[in-house]
Amino acid sequence: ITRARSLLLVVGDRNAILNCDIGYLKDFATYVGSLNGAQAAVDYGKMDYGPDYPIVAHPESVSDWEKLLYRELYKQGIRTIPQYRVDQYALDLAIVVNEKKLDIEVDGEMYHRNWDGELCRRDQIRNRRLIELGWDVMRFWVYEIRDDLGGCIERILKWVELADLERGNAGIDISEDSDADINASSVNKHESAPTSLALCEYAQPQTCRDEVVEAARAITINKGENEFTVQEIVDYLMARGTTYSESTIRTHVTSRCCINSPKNHAVVYGDFERVSRGIYQLVN
Repeated sequence: ITRARSLLLVVGDRNAILNCDIGYLKDFATYVGSLNGAQAAVDYGKMDYGPDYPIVAHPESVSDWEKLLYRELYKQGIRTIPQYRVDQYALDLAIVVNEKKLDIEVDGEMYHRNWDGELCRRDQIRNRRLIELGWDVMRFWVYEIRDDLGGCIERILKWVELADLERGNAGIDISEDSDADINASSVNKHESAPTSLALCEYAQPQTCRDEVVEAARAITINKGENEFTVQEIVDYLMARGTTYSESTIRTHVTSRCCINSPKNHAVVYGDFERVSRGIYQLVN
């Protein structure tokens, strides 16, 4: 019925529709009445337009570099919303993680750089406006995407990981007894976790890669052999109350941290090596 991404505005006589003989219109009018003015919640973090850049309203304004970045981020498991409307602006790519929002802009020098080399005035004003509206802004020059695509993606990945971490920490009571309560409740939820392992405590927030590598080290030390499975990593981190999702953990083990994984990620670390189906080992 509609391709609206932010707002569907319907103008009409709801009472007349409720009394008409068209079933789907009556159902829609009934649904609208049930909202009582409340806005339906949309989980933008789970919106998935597929691996290829989708059809947008104004394709002439989209550069090939934006499409490339979209595809590469999709391979990394990051779902972006192209040409997302905010205020009077269309964002090149938007990422929403709960309350955290990121605007990603891919800028060509011809339209976005002043003669003195600085970002043009209209883009500076736009940045300030989006920040006022609660958005983080990350801008990349086209040559950055061309020459250092991996570095650009790494910056975005770090933002997503920090946003995930903030989501997990929201509302946690940081008191003397809170760690024990959190760990105890987490272990109860994951009874299959290897409870004999000594759970690592971290003094400061870590990236998903940091946690996965530490988990692998702890597991191999306890087993007495350099060998572990993806499920062992997942169980270990869930037991210690990680803020990262199971899918993010699995992606790091099988791809991002695996030196001989399929080349479908722009950034791959050499922490693990796949030795057989479902079996991994630490490289160092």
